[in-house]
Amino acid sequence: MNNFEELRQTIRTGSAEEKYEAVLKLSECDGDPVTVVDYLLKLMELADESTLGAATRVCSRLGSKAIPSLIATIGSENVRIRWRAAKALGEIGKDAEAALPALKAALEDEEKRVRIWSAKAIKQISG
Repeated sequence: MNNFEELRQTIRTGSAEEKYEAVLKLSECDGDPVTVVDYLLKLMELADESTLGAATRVCSRLGSKAIPSLIATIGSENVRIRWRAAKALGEIGKDAEAALPALKAALEDEEKRVRIWSAKAIKQISG
């Protein structure tokens, strides 16, 4: 099991490759899943594309534990966060059924990527 605080330290101070690997390890760390998801969502606001992609994958891996935070994030002002949240919810699949109203609302988003990933997520969740 990986130590949450040690991974956070690596993400703050490590090389790009070390940061990427540390983000991926967050899905298997000893931290409270809700705390981990909240940290990942904050990290997404500042992250480079590689780290952002890794954070999205980790949110997907955390599954149902990540759903409430991801639903809330669909309303973010940051477009990169909105479409990544939709993507993660789709990857979670049927367990993310509670996200359908937020995803349906996101079909009206001004940003095309958000609309596309929301539509894909709805399809993945609905089966």
